[in-house]
Amino acid sequence: MVEVEIEIFLSFHEAQISFLSIPLSDIERLAVFPFRWLRYVMFTICGARGELSTTPKGPPVDYDKTEFADAENIYYYQPSEDCAFVDHEGLNDRLTLSSGSTEQMPCCDDFRHNVIQRDGHACVVTQDAEYVCDVVHLIPWSNGEEYIAKVMQLRSPRDNSESALPSNVGIDDIRNGMLLRKDLHSMFGRGAVAFIKTPNYGLGPEHIKRFHKVTHAQITSPFNSWRSLKVTSQVTALV
Repeated sequence: MVEVEIEIFLSFHEAQISFLSIPLSDIERLAVFPFRWLRYVMFTICGARGELSTTPKGPPVDYDKTEFADAENIYYYQPSEDCAFVDHEGLNDRLTLSSGSTEQMPCCDDFRHNVIQRDGHACVVTQDAEYVCDVVHLIPWSNGEEYIAKVMQLRSPRDNSESALPSNVGIDDIRNGMLLRKDLHSMFGRGAVAFIKTPNYGLGPEHIKRFHKVTHAQITSPFNSWRSLKVTSQVTALV
């Protein structure tokens, strides 16, 4: 049986670009309100707020619907501001270890200590003890200070609806770290899992599927992985 995929076109410089293809089964697995989730995914990739519609320049979809219409599997994303496309290669598999040893990079002692103190000496997802965990840079240490400064600049809200992102976040800032179990760190570094902060543009906590108890088999990514979200456009990333 052929798997149904939802196709999204991006309205970019007055053209409709075939941009994203997501298996319907992944959307159903991850989203309570699929249209809200899709809009958030497009916002995350494009760095621009916008609306989903069933036709180019058409009215927005009903974001409170919980199912797709049988005949509709093509949608259009219309940004309301300039795009600042995500660098999907910005996360790599270079790991920062909490023990002080490293793979491919040094680790700042203050960064490691401060993250462990804040996160309570346990994995923020599974609550496993510190000794089976790593301190993780969300934006990899290897990208450096200039990279994280550019991300903060380009990803800061461009209107007055939200507070601007802090401009003083360094690569070893505690806000760029978390304590994760070692296997989750490895998966995160390779793009196999991701994290969503809520509330955000388009999603509140009530819009995210939850597990009452997290087990190894249930650990899942809000975006699944870049291998499932197939970006088909050739638009150059800005960061």
